[in-house]
Amino acid sequence: MPVKSILVLGAGPAGLAAAIVLARARAGVVVLERHPVPRAKPCGGGLTPRALLLMREMGLAVPPGHLVSTIEANAPPRHYNTFTLADRALLVADRQEFNRALWVQALLAGVPILHRRVLRLSWKQGVFRAQTDRETFTGDALIGADGAASLARRAFGGKVHENARAVMHACVPSARYAGRLVFDGRPSPPGYGWVFPTGPETVNAGVYATHGKTGHRLKDLLGEYVRARVENAPESPVTGGPIPWGGARLPENAPPVLLVGDAGAWADPMTGEGIFQALFTGRAAAMACIETPHPAGARRAFARRTRLLALNLAFLRSFCPLAYPHVGGAARVLATPFMRRVVTEGLVRGYTSSQCMARFPALYFASFSNPALVRHEHRTGLPLAERAAALDPALPPLPEREASHGNP
Repeated sequence: MPVKSILVLGAGPAGLAAAIVLARARAGVVVLERHPVPRAKPCGGGLTPRALLLMREMGLAVPPGHLVSTIEANAPPRHYNTFTLADRALLVADRQEFNRALWVQALLAGVPILHRRVLRLSWKQGVFRAQTDRETFTGDALIGADGAASLARRAFGGKVHENARAVMHACVPSARYAGRLVFDGRPSPPGYGWVFPTGPETVNAGVYATHGKTGHRLKDLLGEYVRARVENAPESPVTGGPIPWGGARLPENAPPVLLVGDAGAWADPMTGEGIFQALFTGRAAAMACIETPHPAGARRAFARRTRLLALNLAFLRSFCPLAYPHVGGAARVLATPFMRRVVTEGLVRGYTSSQCMARFPALYFASFSNPALVRHEHRTGLPLAERAAALDPALPPLPEREASHGNP
């Protein structure tokens, strides 16, 4: 017997995923969203294999996008790694179109999405109350899916471990990166630059930092990075925002609110991935409400369903700050046949960092018997702009003396 009535704050991927699952189970659910229509969000739009698999499992339509078969994991100027996939398993979708598609699917499932601004949240005698700019809503359970600055988290004393930050230019003209995903490690601040192809001749380009203590420097780094990586000057404005990670901490006496997506700081700090985590935690919260009639029981069920994801975050809370200052060394290690056959193979298959370690023997065997990676190229000693120019099909290839190639 499910919880009788559930309030969902926020109509992003996490909130809509939860609402769709609840509506299909005929549970009483209402979504409160301050914006009247799906809005654009600064996001590269990368859908990983595990995110696509999860969408298929949930019966969600995959939005149109640009397929990717090549991944670069670089540490300029020392190491450039290019990995070619056996199948085109990665998809780059427009984030606004992705949100709009989920919104439509929620409406078709019978989810009421109400345009309301929530002013105050409270919990008394086992009932949640959401006071909005029009009326007050009540529910037996509350799913907080209202983003990085979550009111559902702040109203009940919740805090996050850390805030990463990302800034980007959207739809920059470039024909170099069709079918190619790029991550360039940046040692200062800890993080990376990235290029995601949104079509044959456009890309999203951005810079990600594992902590938010960068201020205006991140915009300056973005400008330097785009000038080096992309042949055309961006016309779109700089957009960006915080990405909470490390998990949300609530006081012991806090009410049984379920925090999903960015509200619960579920993003992966190593990669910045958040769409899979949003969908996964949204579904977990909905299933927790469905399988128990008591909100306190729903919180325990939610913790049980997200245990492996929480363990990965606990591992990354310690590992991520140690790894990123040495990203040049990490790129060199990934270039070795042994490590790329396990770590890179596992990440491409959709495993978390900690799962790659746990599945080390199985992944190493699978990299020979049924590899997801079919080719690897390693180059060294190139300036970033020279490496980017080498991708242009109109330019001659680099001399062999400037490149060293390795294949599995």
